Amino acid sequence: LSLRGDVQISRTPPPPVESFFEILIVGGGGGSDTASSPRPSGNGSSGAGGGGVVHLEDVPSNVMTSGAYTFTLGAGGTAGANPPGSQGTNGGDSTLANPGGTLITAKGGGVGQISPNGVDQKGGSSGGASAASAPANNVALQPTQPQNSNYSPFIAGGNGGYGNVSSYSSPNNGAQPGGGGAGGNGSAGTGSSPNGTGGDGGIGIRIPFVIPGSKGTPGPAGSHGYFAGGGGGGCWSVNDGGAGGAGAPTGYNGAPGTANTGGGAGGAGVQPNNNYGYGANGGSGFIAIRYPTDASITAPTAASNTSDPANGGFNIAYFESTGSHPITVA
Repeated sequence: LSLRGDVQISRTPPPPVESFFEILIVGGGGGSDTASSPRPSGNGSSGAGGGGVVHLEDVPSNVMTSGAYTFTLGAGGTAGANPPGSQGTNGGDSTLANPGGTLITAKGGGVGQISPNGVDQKGGSSGGASAASAPANNVALQPTQPQNSNYSPFIAGGNGGYGNVSSYSSPNNGAQPGGGGAGGNGSAGTGSSPNGTGGDGGIGIRIPFVIPGSKGTPGPAGSHGYFAGGGGGGCWSVNDGGAGGAGAPTGYNGAPGTANTGGGAGGAGVQPNNNYGYGANGGSGFIAIRYPTDASITAPTAASNTSDPANGGFNIAYFESTGSHPITVA
């Protein structure tokens, strides 16, 4: 204070600057079934669901404390390999855990199934509900996936676990529905055989902080950055499979989901001449963590761990191989 009582300078220390982390965890996309039999009586398979997505923004350092953690990256679901009507599998879960247990789970995507097998499409996003299956089995698990309570304030609304369902198809074997995607539901197949069109897979969800690294797949808002799109549904006509968020039919065979996006596999079509349309594998999951440079992370198995090109005050570590990835936060 001056002699007149005026404040000359403040010696109050500034408040501490909080450090925040941003985390993306994507489950593996579902695989799709192989067709049950050739034309004229065969059934193609629906598109598989994209993996569940958990996107955490502004996770404070008092939650992501110093210590050992483990990311586990889920594999894509497998294709139905041997006709007739062989079944695919769900995508693998992706998780974050510490020595006390699992903190976050992104569920693997649901199977894209044929009518006789269409009883369980549940997954992070669900596989398409095929023509003979009940829509009640068409369940997206990620929106209700329980998470560790310490992280729950950051798993809500726009930052939450995403997953969607697929529409029920018209009751014929010529137009199977697309699988659900993280950003939207799959669409029903349209029309009747042999002229039906497979339904489109649900769109993936765009995650802005990974865009500088050109990760993910293209979408309406840009050339990359989308994750966990659903696969397109199979059909009779070679050119009328549904468009996929990450996987769609190619000819009569389903196309695989794109690796490291959690994309669902495209569904199989029904071939003529005693041939079978084959299912496809789902895309493997993806994990990324963005952290301030003053919170060093040791990540020996990261595919990349470098400065964020959009903000030099942060680094981004990407994980792209399936299995376990230890990290240490210092």
